[in-house]
Amino acid sequence: MIDFAPKIVVTLFILFIINDVSSADNRAATAEDINFRIVGGGAADIKEYPYQVSILRGEKHHCGGSIVNRFFILTAAHCTYNTPYSKFTVRAGSSYWSKEGQLKEVIAKFEHPSYISKIYHNDISILKLRKPLIFDDTVQPIKLADAKMPPIPDGTMATVTGWGRLEYEREAMSDKLMVVHVPMISRDTCEKSYESSVITKSMICAGYVEGGRDACIGDSGGPLTMDGIQIGIVSWGISCAGANSPGVYTSVMVMRDFINEITGK
Repeated sequence: MIDFAPKIVVTLFILFIINDVSSADNRAATAEDINFRIVGGGAADIKEYPYQVSILRGEKHHCGGSIVNRFFILTAAHCTYNTPYSKFTVRAGSSYWSKEGQLKEVIAKFEHPSYISKIYHNDISILKLRKPLIFDDTVQPIKLADAKMPPIPDGTMATVTGWGRLEYEREAMSDKLMVVHVPMISRDTCEKSYESSVITKSMICAGYVEGGRDACIGDSGGPLTMDGIQIGIVSWGISCAGANSPGVYTSVMVMRDFINEITGK
């Protein structure tokens, strides 16, 4: 955690490269603009969020994820796309991505068959572990939102956790788990904020109009929760905690059938 004067800035993003971008003056969001992220939050204890995991690529934190059951981890497709599953390991049960807890090998990945990388449509992936997680007070599955869950009212507060960047401009990730709370916003409001991008039916949005609090590079794939239920997966956004730039998340409600098909949950 880094303390910036009176407040903490936590930014969890993964910069993702997009091909075929048009001109800088008239274009959809480019890879330089789109981020996957947490800003304006504080340090968290894994016992409060025992479903949170770190997905490592090699020995570095790569993305966040959440525990579906002993063998399956939920994350974003852009975190695993074009990368062999053997490159990933999962750390569960620790407030730190770099130490402690349970470290598990990955033996398979399942990206949504209709994932569209250029617009992050159906941005969901599931990892299967070689050996099961051992549940305790630091490792627990998350309850997933049901496909029939009613629309979430604007302003409803949701929670994002992760190990992403502490500042957008600095590459260093947070070693300590961070948390931030953000309000849900309507599809109409989100579409107005991203007129040059596509907000598909697989997406939901959350954030403050004035900015200041959000997810950021390194938070991708992590959970967006409401009352202990996962409703979203950190997907994309433009800048970290910028004004009129809400975070965009993959809807767990929309993806529930896919999740059930892969995990049996």
